Amino acid sequence: TLDPQRSKNCIRRRPRPPPPPPFPPSVGRLHLEPAADAVLLKIRAAQERLNFEIRRQYSLYEETLK
Repeated sequence: TLDPQRSKNCIRRRPRPPPPPPFPPSVGRLHLEPAADAVLLKIRAAQERLNFEIRRQYSLYEETLK
């Protein structure tokens, strides 16, 4: 037989995890942003190289179709 108390416990949702601790001033967001900007610039440059390469390959492919 099922214990009515236990079946109720199964349905109850787990408590929320505690919120992340606030940044200590030494490792504040200001120190992270320049690094993040550098990463974004690298990503953007890589995307441009990829797009250029894709366009180049596609135009070569179009040439072979003619």
